[in-house]
Amino acid sequence: MRDRNVDLVVAVVLAALAAVAATLPLPGTVLLVFGLGLLLATGYVVGEAVLGQVARTLEGTALTVVLVLALPAVGGVVFHAEGVPLHRGAWVTLFVAVTAIAAATATRRRQTAPKPDPDAAYQRVPDGDEGDVPTARRGPAAPVLLGAAGVVVATALWLAVSGANAQRHPGFTELSLVSHADQAVVGVRNFEGHRQHYLVVVRRNDGIPLRFRLQLQPGATWSQIIPRPNGAGLNADLFTGKESDKPFRRVFLARTQDVSLR
Repeated sequence: MRDRNVDLVVAVVLAALAAVAATLPLPGTVLLVFGLGLLLATGYVVGEAVLGQVARTLEGTALTVVLVLALPAVGGVVFHAEGVPLHRGAWVTLFVAVTAIAAATATRRRQTAPKPDPDAAYQRVPDGDEGDVPTARRGPAAPVLLGAAGVVVATALWLAVSGANAQRHPGFTELSLVSHADQAVVGVRNFEGHRQHYLVVVRRNDGIPLRFRLQLQPGATWSQIIPRPNGAGLNADLFTGKESDKPFRRVFLARTQDVSLR
């Protein structure tokens, strides 16, 4: 059964089912079950691929858990660098791909692993005592595995913190048009994170368009009072390029009537 790699096949199938479930409108509880199954499948296969039989020891299990927990941190940094949105589909694809690659690696490792030699488990005691004393083969020492786990955790944390600090949020520009009786105030505020050139065009339904060219430093604000006789309607367009381009921002005030004239 072991030679046929049935355990690896089951893990890959479980990962595939979790990927299919992620695309369906299932309840959150069901998705949680599939998510835990995917996490366990990935952890098992990664342990078999990286550690082999050592993965079944206490130290090997601890290192496997660390490797799987570090996967989202490293994957998140890679996704951010490539501009991939951190949605459910991206995470599922990451875990399924790692599971498939690890399963292929574990299969190859089992095929190339030397067959156990029954006589190799016994060594003659050099002091001349009669008989052969069985000595068990040991994997890597516990301090080595725990040290490697610590390095992986520290690297994952460093990558996660570095990715969060390097993350940039898209800038924007605020355009406002506020009415004050027989006049209005048009304003621009720069949140782009750099100096920006603007063209503001204000149109009245009873007059010639007003154009204002300006440049603002990050966080700077510009405003201008616009006459609004008889509650005239106003339209304000903001351009970051040519006026013939599509407005970057657009606001308007509808025409109003002055009740005091009645």
